[in-house]
Amino acid sequence: MIVVQMSGGLGNQMFQYALYRRLKSLGRDVRIDDWSQYVPREDGAVVRKLGLGVFGAQYRKASEEEVNLLTDGRTDLLSRIRRKLTGRRSLETRDTDFLFDPRFLETGEGYFTGCFQSERYFAPIGDEIREAFTFPGEFPGMSGKVRALGEKMQSGPSVCLHLRFGDYLEKSDIYGGICTREYYSRAVRLFLSRYGEKAVFYLFSDDDKRAAEAAEQFSASSGAGPEQFVPVPHDSADSTYSDLYLMTKCRNHIIANSSYSWWGSYLARSGGQWVVAPSVWMHGQGGNELRHRDIYREEMILVSPEGRLVRVPAGAAEAAGAPPASEDRDRPLVSVIVPAYNIENYIEGAVKSLLAQTWDRLQIIAVDDGSPDRTGAVLDRIASGESRIRVIHKENGGLSDARNAGLALAEGEFTAYLDGDDRMDPLMIESMVRASMITAADIVTVRYRQVEEGLAEESGSFAAKDAEEVLARGILLTGHEAVRSYVEEPDEAVVTNSVWSKLFRSSLIKDLQFPKGRNAEDIVYTTKALVRAHHVAHLPCPLYNYLVDRQGSIMNGKHAARRLDDEIPFWREKIKILRESGEDGPAEIAEYRLYRRMLIYWRQFRHPESSGAADGAASAGFGEAGERIARQLYDDRDRIREIASRPFVPAGDRWRFGLFLLSPGLYDSFAGLYEKTIVLLKQKMHEGKTAHG
Repeated sequence: MIVVQMSGGLGNQMFQYALYRRLKSLGRDVRIDDWSQYVPREDGAVVRKLGLGVFGAQYRKASEEEVNLLTDGRTDLLSRIRRKLTGRRSLETRDTDFLFDPRFLETGEGYFTGCFQSERYFAPIGDEIREAFTFPGEFPGMSGKVRALGEKMQSGPSVCLHLRFGDYLEKSDIYGGICTREYYSRAVRLFLSRYGEKAVFYLFSDDDKRAAEAAEQFSASSGAGPEQFVPVPHDSADSTYSDLYLMTKCRNHIIANSSYSWWGSYLARSGGQWVVAPSVWMHGQGGNELRHRDIYREEMILVSPEGRLVRVPAGAAEAAGAPPASEDRDRPLVSVIVPAYNIENYIEGAVKSLLAQTWDRLQIIAVDDGSPDRTGAVLDRIASGESRIRVIHKENGGLSDARNAGLALAEGEFTAYLDGDDRMDPLMIESMVRASMITAADIVTVRYRQVEEGLAEESGSFAAKDAEEVLARGILLTGHEAVRSYVEEPDEAVVTNSVWSKLFRSSLIKDLQFPKGRNAEDIVYTTKALVRAHHVAHLPCPLYNYLVDRQGSIMNGKHAARRLDDEIPFWREKIKILRESGEDGPAEIAEYRLYRRMLIYWRQFRHPESSGAADGAASAGFGEAGERIARQLYDDRDRIREIASRPFVPAGDRWRFGLFLLSPGLYDSFAGLYEKTIVLLKQKMHEGKTAHG
């Protein structure tokens, strides 16, 4: 037996009932709990009312005993004692908002709670659902005036424009900043470009005064006549039904992030309609703004809070007769800076990975940093006949100087970086740009894949069919959340140091420069950008191919000097930037990470053979480097003890710091023993688990 819990207002109830009908069509024994969420509350809070009666909806009602059976909710003494001893044995399963979960259609038993706001739950019986939600000839709120208005809407190019106030204003942290003035203005322009002065916009809302004000504003900002914007009065409780009825009579729709207007557009039966929806549906869901894709129907045209057209499905455009007009701001230019030095065998593959991007509005700035080989000639050949590529030839100044030279010429609204020996997946730029356009994120990050020398071409691309699939996995972080992630360990972090795994709004970084003549330059640059960002979107897909252990790479040379002269000082600068930006908590975590990293480097320099640098020049200076790190740690001993006392520091690391400060030699001996026993044992256990699946 399956019981679907009914909750919320009319729009939510319709989704829940649609799931019920689909489960019935699959032969499930299914009922509806239509009472547990509609019991008057003692605190006097308003309880939504059941509204499906207007459609004459029929369903099998679940009893209290059946609900208790599935949720282990019996209140008799024996049941309470058993729950104390063995725990609750509930079959309750809650859906994830706006994410279709096929398991609800596959299981035969359970108590299902949630909104189930996706057409995918009932698409195979769509005609049956539309028939079930057909308004009868008479219903509460129906009048001659309403009927006449509905007939008028059907007679011409009408547009339902839904404005949501009320509880949406009270819960601005969840619903705010989505259906903005820019969103509505752009949607209105789409229909004016299609119908001109014939378009009539009917404004539906729960606040007549605000709707009238909005009508005046739309007329003034669009240049359309005031007679083209008609507020629909919301003058009684029965308007809930009459409004939905009238929405279904409109030929086109501009919906709010509301299940109510979603159903209004779904039930409309006009051919060739356009449905415009906001590209973000809701905030405050664990960063799931990008993942809320299943609420959208395939034919919906999506407009961002900034008023940008971010999705125009081909099917919708064809059904409407012509695609909505696009503007340059809907397809912003992206400047990609490609520094190149002495990589004649790699640079062509890097640039071709950009030319293969599904986002074609690119300004590719390739900087030949005084290469003694044929790198510059290869770039000139590739750029010949390709207007999107600009090649700069300059004297050698290092990676940072090359990037700065590219930045000086960048014209795009967004800026990205590609190292000249790496590759981008074809979907990378489009996915990042669309993530930023949908959410207004200042920075977008992706994961990367390490590729070994000689295997770059065989590594393949991330297996996603389109950017929509990538976006469906994304998360949105506040600036503070992104900073917190940035100071975590790499295997846990969403945000890492590398600039090539990111897309930046150019306005965010317009005054930032890379430190010339230094390595590990990304640390400070990324930190400065992050503390300025309001939101950061993360796409947890490996869309960047990072070549490791390339012969001649700067990452493979001057190991000790790079750690001591660049990396550690930049980490200290990172901590300073965080603290000056008011991020004291993350600054302390970053400080702990620095000292932990210095312990690791100290052992690497003390035992160069374990770092693959046992012979020759590669290990030169390791002894001196180890001494320098040891002195720095000892000089910072009071601060290390203070940081080690923080609750976020694991007990094992607290013990490591203490033992090192007591006796570096003793710590070294213990660490070596630990690696030969505990670490080796853990590796073997992991290999055993992997071998046995």
